[in-house]
Amino acid sequence: MRFLGFSDGAVKAIDVFNRLIRENPNGHYTGLIQRLNRCSADVIIIFPDLPPIKLSDSGEYIYSLHQALSILRESTFNSDQYLAAHSEILNYCQPLSAESRLSPEGIEISLFQPLMRVNGNDIARPYVLFLKGTEESGLPLYFLNLITQIYQIEQNIFPIHSCCVTRQGKNFLFSGPSGAGKSTIAELSADLNYQIVDEEQVIISKDDTNQYSACGWGNQMLASQAPIQAIFILNKNEIEYIRPMAKKHLAKQLIERHIDVVDSLLPQDLLANAFTIASAIARTIPGYELHFRKSPDFWKLIDAEFPD
Repeated sequence: MRFLGFSDGAVKAIDVFNRLIRENPNGHYTGLIQRLNRCSADVIIIFPDLPPIKLSDSGEYIYSLHQALSILRESTFNSDQYLAAHSEILNYCQPLSAESRLSPEGIEISLFQPLMRVNGNDIARPYVLFLKGTEESGLPLYFLNLITQIYQIEQNIFPIHSCCVTRQGKNFLFSGPSGAGKSTIAELSADLNYQIVDEEQVIISKDDTNQYSACGWGNQMLASQAPIQAIFILNKNEIEYIRPMAKKHLAKQLIERHIDVVDSLLPQDLLANAFTIASAIARTIPGYELHFRKSPDFWKLIDAEFPD
């Protein structure tokens, strides 16, 4: 990911963020840094200070966004000046997050994407990140992470809240809402010396042979080319059994677990793309309900369903 600052405040925010990364090479920055490194996107940082610097062919566009954000910051909420400035931003950009909105508590417009191609600086279709002007810790981590998720959807790659286990050269996905047992599945599978690609989040992609594979996108960030054999929706139970799922029900579950890791109010084109990808996955990969208890015996059920 490349950050482009066009004012002193924006450059300072980028510098603060880079310094924090250098000073904290481990911890909660680690996964985010890896995701940023795998996201080939340009992000224009708009900070409400004028005049903008480093103007080029995109100068008028950048200047208008700077000007509008500065007016928003200085105007009374819902005043004519405030609403006019917000309309000016919407003339150039579309919001990419439910958090990008007007608010009586202050400026709550954050992550946008241009409606047109931006010339200059080798920017084709960047993201635009508005800062309120009060950030002391550089760039907001939530929105940087959201950009990496949205970028994957635009590349026809599907982020999903899921555990991925590699066994005998094939990947098995275990998904469900928080508390469904993904970490338990990972722990029990690791005890059997199976590889845990990630126990929190993966990205599903299709290769040139139309096979789907999953790579880590949460805690582990491991790459994997193994094909996905099956997707299991987890249900904790005292009785262990597997039940096949209808494709439409699997697609619904995939979308719900996808929304767990991306914003629930993304633009219609991104939501439509996510639905298309989820439906294609559900048509190709078998889905099952997996009722299990805290025991590795669930693998015996999977072995019976998928004999070598």
